[in-house]
Amino acid sequence: MPFLLKRDPAYRQKRSDAIYGRNAFFLFHFVHKAFLNERVAIRSKREDSMNLPNKLTILRVILIPVFIIFLTKEYYYISGILFVAASITDALDGYLARKYNLITDFGKIIDPLADKLLITSALICLVQLGSIAG
Repeated sequence: MPFLLKRDPAYRQKRSDAIYGRNAFFLFHFVHKAFLNERVAIRSKREDSMNLPNKLTILRVILIPVFIIFLTKEYYYISGILFVAASITDALDGYLARKYNLITDFGKIIDPLADKLLITSALICLVQLGSIAG
């Protein structure tokens, strides 16, 4: 059998149909395509660790000192708005990360840390100001 005949797609299709049946040929292509798409998703996830959910988490970490400053200066309305904004970014980054499969190792570490920093800083400031009995 000549070498060129083995590379001919029609010959490969006929040979595949003869050996495995027609369904096996389509199943192979479906599994192969799914595997390639998964590899592309893994590669893109590793390459782009600073995606939108991670940027929202960094924004939340940056808002924490601003929140503390306004809370200690007793601007309660502004600090309340900042706390709500930080909470909204928490919900939004979690939603975006799960919906678009943008979950990264950096996000797994920094997101819970940012949540704990925000809540702990609010609690410590409110105890220091005497708004909460401590």
